[in-house]
Amino acid sequence: MPSTEEREAQPVLEEPCPRCGFPVVLRCWKGRFHTKCQNAGCSFGYDTDDRGNPASRCAVCGTGRMRTSDTGRACADCGAAEAAKGAPAHTGAQPARAAGPGPCPKCGKGQLAVRSGAYGTFVSCSERCGLTYSSDAQGVPEAGLCKACQGPVKKTQNGNRVCAVCGTW
Repeated sequence: MPSTEEREAQPVLEEPCPRCGFPVVLRCWKGRFHTKCQNAGCSFGYDTDDRGNPASRCAVCGTGRMRTSDTGRACADCGAAEAAKGAPAHTGAQPARAAGPGPCPKCGKGQLAVRSGAYGTFVSCSERCGLTYSSDAQGVPEAGLCKACQGPVKKTQNGNRVCAVCGTW
């Protein structure tokens, strides 16, 4: 059995994370290689070969930093999702996004801002209207968007999901 130092030793890639500047390390999980930012609050990472080279290129921005998740494949830089046959689902126009930094969809007066807290990143309104939800570093809601109003959906304490704007369950 390898010692603790041997298991934890991970090669650090030459380039820093483009989002936060922390070192990016090469990891192997279930026989697949990927990169991961060492900053616990940053979600940057992409699929690689065993030497840290990007595994595939993004058809939209061409950076080559595609990441695989439970919901499919997406570009780590531009966020374009890949369709089932490998073609990008992103057509060049920005997707409709009522959530994230910008005007508050609930009160219309305040501005939304991505913040860091004890439980991770979240978005809240500057006018303190009560709009808060868990998000990634770009302000995209972790629970998705509401089908009725396209507002951010948040998880409740008992695991249900509710729209932060219209209250739809």
